[in-house]
Amino acid sequence: MPDLHSVENLHLSAAPLGVAIYISVPRSVRALLDLILSGWVFKKASPPIDPDIAITWDGRYALLSPLYAAERPHRDIIAIINEFIVALGYAIAHQRPDLQLIHGAGFALAGRTTVLFGARKTGKSTFVGRMAAQGATVFADDILLWSPKEALFYAVGASPRLRRPVPDDIVAGLDPRAFIAGQNTCYLNSGRVSVAAAGQALMPDRYIALRADHTQKTIRFWAIVKQIAANRIA
Repeated sequence: MPDLHSVENLHLSAAPLGVAIYISVPRSVRALLDLILSGWVFKKASPPIDPDIAITWDGRYALLSPLYAAERPHRDIIAIINEFIVALGYAIAHQRPDLQLIHGAGFALAGRTTVLFGARKTGKSTFVGRMAAQGATVFADDILLWSPKEALFYAVGASPRLRRPVPDDIVAGLDPRAFIAGQNTCYLNSGRVSVAAAGQALMPDRYIALRADHTQKTIRFWAIVKQIAANRIA
């Protein structure tokens, strides 16, 4: 039986983004990335490598990256997956300085494309989860790539993460196998919902701001650039 904590050195690439990221992660993490990422190609890398992102295990998972400082080690593998996806966004932005990392969510449903802005815990992920349960293609629930030159958003290529307990209407709308559960959060399986591949472009026809009380406000076109700038991460 394979050791789930043995390390795999991998070359992670997304041709539409033109990036190649080197990672070193336990086999258990790699297995979950296969279910959570979309549009990324994994190939074995010959060690030794100097990874852009490394995850270690010593009873807890810890993420190391020259581009992103993780909050703390985690016992929960789903929590470290979240740290990995944030680090992945930073690695993309580092290799593609023409792209900006934006705190926002996006989806496409029934011919309409939407970008959501909102502070933490305003319900972006829940909103996107509901849309996924209705058949939407999810571009992001928390991190998008923005090209100022092209005026386009691009997907990082990761499925949405929801806080537990997941609302009943989302649970009812999805196959039980769509959920990859951790202690406090869960990811949706990219093979069970529609997740935009890394580098897939999104040109929104509407922008919505989510408030702290979970109400919505349509963002008018003259305020869009300001909102994008206010939500820039890197």
